[in-house]
Amino acid sequence: MAQHPTLNVMRILWMAMLIATTMYVGLAFSGILKPPPEPVVPMMPFVFGLLSLVLTIVSFALPRSIHAAAARAAEVEIREEAPPDAFSGHYREAMEKRRVFADPAAAMAKAYTSYMTPFVLSIAFSEAIALFGLVLAFLGFEKILVVPFFVAGATLIAIRFPTQPKILDAFEAARGATFPSSTS
Repeated sequence: MAQHPTLNVMRILWMAMLIATTMYVGLAFSGILKPPPEPVVPMMPFVFGLLSLVLTIVSFALPRSIHAAAARAAEVEIREEAPPDAFSGHYREAMEKRRVFADPAAAMAKAYTSYMTPFVLSIAFSEAIALFGLVLAFLGFEKILVVPFFVAGATLIAIRFPTQPKILDAFEAARGATFPSSTS
């Protein structure tokens, strides 16, 4: 299947978030920020650490449930057909059927539409973790306490690089059908 144009938009957003995270690192370590002489609230790294754990969980769970609901609500026609590797002739109709999208192009458009919002949410939650690191740097905390937030945020963004198989597989799983060219 040809690459959908929405995939480029998702990749641009992904790259922008990753670059923003590296810019936060540059800001934190450049000396441009003038932090107070000593940290304002010593508990902030602990609180931000707990919030980061919660955000990490939410960045996986919430987008997944939103995507599943959106994919199930998408109006696409599904039909049953024999698998392409089934026997030829009369025995082909006796084989177990598989569910496929009747209009693959329309189904692909719906797959990308239902994936976009959850994808943006997941990388935004991930970037928020890096922002915690920037806030801690601004508040004057040691770099050793700040770096894990940047690493966690950048890693969570990096693992979410959007690919066509990832998007289509998620849509197929949510709908219980496959694209005709798939042989699953």
